[in-house]
Amino acid sequence: MIAIGWGKPVFRAGITGLCALGGGQLLYLLFFYDLMDQQYGQYHLIPLIVCLSVAGLLGYYAASMLLAKSLRVFRGSLRGVGIVVACCAVFSSLVYFDLFGVARRIPSDDEIQVARLNVGGNHYYLYPADPTDESVPNDEALLAELRAVHQSILDHRDEIRAFDYGSYYDQEIEPSYAFLEIDYVLKNGLSVRRSYGLYLIPSNMDDPSSWEHALDQFVNGPAMRNERLHAGDPSYRIQGGSLYVDRTNQGWSLSSREAEQILAALSADADEGTWGTYDWFHDPSDRYAMDLDLRFERLYPRYDDGSGSWDMIDIYVRPGMAHTIAALEELGYVTEDDLISWDELDRRRHWDGESEIAPSMGEVYYDGPFGGETVVIPETAATLDPSTARSGGTVDSGGVPSDGGVLSDGGSAPTPTEIISGSVGSASEDGRTISSGSVGR
Repeated sequence: MIAIGWGKPVFRAGITGLCALGGGQLLYLLFFYDLMDQQYGQYHLIPLIVCLSVAGLLGYYAASMLLAKSLRVFRGSLRGVGIVVACCAVFSSLVYFDLFGVARRIPSDDEIQVARLNVGGNHYYLYPADPTDESVPNDEALLAELRAVHQSILDHRDEIRAFDYGSYYDQEIEPSYAFLEIDYVLKNGLSVRRSYGLYLIPSNMDDPSSWEHALDQFVNGPAMRNERLHAGDPSYRIQGGSLYVDRTNQGWSLSSREAEQILAALSADADEGTWGTYDWFHDPSDRYAMDLDLRFERLYPRYDDGSGSWDMIDIYVRPGMAHTIAALEELGYVTEDDLISWDELDRRRHWDGESEIAPSMGEVYYDGPFGGETVVIPETAATLDPSTARSGGTVDSGGVPSDGGVLSDGGSAPTPTEIISGSVGSASEDGRTISSGSVGR
């Protein structure tokens, strides 16, 4: 097969290496996937050595059989087996302990052509100073902050990998997951890309020595707010947007003029600090029930990464954003009645969309028959069957549901007093349940 003498060991080594790298990872995923750290892709050293060695030995003997044109290649192969296992052990250790510093490498400022950042659902492009074009924003200060945040994450990587979500179940605010992707595009044409799945611990957010604090200060700093709005960046132009008001179930497409007016108002709110603080723990209680986004066009990107010629940001409208709210009202899309929270909207929708009972009629809550959902039972509706209220049915004056449902006691519907005391019976044959359960405010 191979006539040149020195080509035989090269061929055998090549086949062995390919099988070890490709087949070893496949074996690891097949047999040791449950041991793998799913959050950070961390392999365990001993299983990795075993898998690479087994796959490498398969490749070694397969290559030997091809070269010898015979299956009798096992005798006298102990030396080769030892070399294969030793090479697999050395390679696995180099990767596992990052002895070459590949995972810890952060490019220097003078190496970076552009840094692409994905965090908090937003994408950023940070550029160093360009001496040939002074009109382009200089992001060197942000690049230095980004590199510092990256270094802080690397310094705490053992702590991050050891995170156990189960130990935080009893906290009032649980840790929040965040995805961070950094791609340094270098001037030599290469790139250094790193992705991290991180859990932010609430108690660490105010600790200056923690990576959570460093990330929060960077993302929520004034300069990054301007980056989100592309303020002062001539390579972006506002193109339009959309608005959806959930109270009225109405949506509109925004023209470039309207979007520009909203952007100016949003910038004013950002300058006053009422917009631009990313909520890592996703508390929707202070958001108005509306969806607003703005769309930008990239006119001449300094670096074309193939991601497209536009960008879009989602805006959470909150109390305190006086300029943005005033702009939406001036455009005629929002009224004072639309400025309600998601919690308030859900409460109203429960009444308006799923029953004919006005919310002013009472606030006695009955948890039970609908899989844990809360049904509000008015204090004045003495003959209300929760199952018919849920399905839109009515109850006549005799306590019998008009849609054919049967009350469990065969008589009048339960009163709020009976429900609170827990004296209501069990389900009827047609599946309409009125069972004893807890009552809460």
